[in-house]
Amino acid sequence: MTTRYPCPNPTCIHEFDASELAGAASVTCPVCGMVLQLRANPAAAQNVTAAAPVAQPAAVPLATTVSAVPFAQPVHSIPQALPVTQPMPMAARAAAPVSEAAPNVFDDGAPIVRGTRTPKRRDWLTYTAVIGGFILLVGFGVGAYLVGFRGGSVGDTSFSPSRSTDFNIQFQSPGKPWQSHEGLKASLPASLLAMHRENPSAWMAIDARKFDHDPAPRELDAEARRKLGKYLRNLETDPPVGSPPKEGDSVANQTTHRFVFLGDMFLRETGEGERQTERVAGECVMFKFQGIGYWIYTWMPIDVTKDQQLKEQVTAQFAELRRRVSLIGERDEWKQQQDRRTVFAGKSADYQLIDRTGRWQHWPEEDPKDADEKADLVLFAPAPNARNRIERLQTRKTLVVLLLPASKDGVASTKEYLLEKYRKLSDKAAIEPADEGGETVAMPGEPSGKVVKWRVIMGPGSSQFVVAGIAPRANELIVAYAECDWNERNANEMLFQSIVSSLQKKAE
Repeated sequence: MTTRYPCPNPTCIHEFDASELAGAASVTCPVCGMVLQLRANPAAAQNVTAAAPVAQPAAVPLATTVSAVPFAQPVHSIPQALPVTQPMPMAARAAAPVSEAAPNVFDDGAPIVRGTRTPKRRDWLTYTAVIGGFILLVGFGVGAYLVGFRGGSVGDTSFSPSRSTDFNIQFQSPGKPWQSHEGLKASLPASLLAMHRENPSAWMAIDARKFDHDPAPRELDAEARRKLGKYLRNLETDPPVGSPPKEGDSVANQTTHRFVFLGDMFLRETGEGERQTERVAGECVMFKFQGIGYWIYTWMPIDVTKDQQLKEQVTAQFAELRRRVSLIGERDEWKQQQDRRTVFAGKSADYQLIDRTGRWQHWPEEDPKDADEKADLVLFAPAPNARNRIERLQTRKTLVVLLLPASKDGVASTKEYLLEKYRKLSDKAAIEPADEGGETVAMPGEPSGKVVKWRVIMGPGSSQFVVAGIAPRANELIVAYAECDWNERNANEMLFQSIVSSLQKKAE
């Protein structure tokens, strides 16, 4: 068979016969009109056996053979012929045998110059695709965050037992269908863990926080309400805000307090920019141990509570989850803190106060009589984060120890004395129990001593919170009291109670 060579134009269908190319300096394609510059190889051309005459295309004569062919000069731009819809008529070729393989005239090093087409620039398409893809990825990321931020999706489908030596607590994994929920843990937030289950839906979170004292139930209650108030919209609680916390079932062998709540939990943003929420009902159980407060939150959709059987099943699961909570043991850190106690001895009477928080200080430059004309000792407790003396003066809380005449009713005598003092500041001052029904705590170091808590009303919108430790003696009445603004009660109640309840006789 005769060897044939296709036209270099990718859109052309013509094929050249070897005899058409041998010895030619250039040829023109009879179909597309492309001019091919060739470097002839005379030696190779002589090896081609004479072939039968080939009909020449009409009106397109082939170049005649020459004995010497100079190098073709480069052509900078040769326009490319446009493809035709119908091929040009070609004369029939007579096949002729070739004694040897025809030489490859395209491999002798001669350049072939063909028409070129400058590619269209597509940078704008590339930039559009890259920018669009980036915006799309950001959109997916924000959407995923919003879904997982509140109650939407489970962040981690696996869940392993949780143990925190820092917070002295451990929790045994319940297994499926409960799964850990990192989005909920971050958004509540809960320092220890958060979980979620489906069919029916339910949630649980465990939080913990360290204090420089053993927190009172009221402190734990206030912290739980503050956190839930940020997480849930339209929060309702029972008992309501300001009521004494109710006791609950023990957890980790510790006494607990509890309240139940209703609220709207955020799920996700809708396409119209509105917030999709779900009404939920739940319970918060809280307790303390050696300076750490613990909160266990559990809740379910309000629709689940309408099905009595489902409600009982989920409620039973919540109780089982709380039974999986346990304490690791005694806290060495707490023991060390207790060992660093400071003793403040009375100046003119046989008594002492013991500070186990490290907060209370005796300032020698302060004259006790400046705080109260009957004061024997004055202590100050600056805010823990106070950075300099000015901030310590501005944020400090004051404790005063009074020496009053002996009395058969120490509580009544103390109340009368303080009321007279406050009426010098406001003639409408009044003293009432800080809590409904009153709250009296025994003093360990004083068999007949009592700790009372009062609210001193100075006027509309102005009240003081007072904790007083009262120790009757044969010849005198020793009273240690601390005060702060009523709105600061939750932050200072245990600080005050800890120091005034330590009132006792001096150690021998």
